[in-house]
Amino acid sequence: MCISNYILSAFKIFVAKMGNADRKSFVWKKVKCPQQTTNVECGYYVIRFMKEIIESQDDSIKKCVCWTRQLHTKRILMK
Repeated sequence: MCISNYILSAFKIFVAKMGNADRKSFVWKKVKCPQQTTNVECGYYVIRFMKEIIESQDDSIKKCVCWTRQLHTKRILMK
C-alpha cells in the first residue's frame, strides 16, 4: 500500500470524526524536493541537511527550507 493511501484513510477518518461535511476531498500537490537516486545516498542527505541548517545560523528550521527545492547530486552534496 502506498503511503498516500494511508494518509487518505487517516484524512477520511478525521473528517468523519470531526463532522466536517464541507471537506469531502483531499487535494494532493506534487512538491519538488531532493530525492535519492540510489539506496546509498541517505548519509549524504543527512550530512548535507545538517551542514545547511548549521550554516544558516537561523533559530528556526522552518526558515531553512532553501535546500528542499533542489535535487542534490553527490557532487553538490560533497561541497
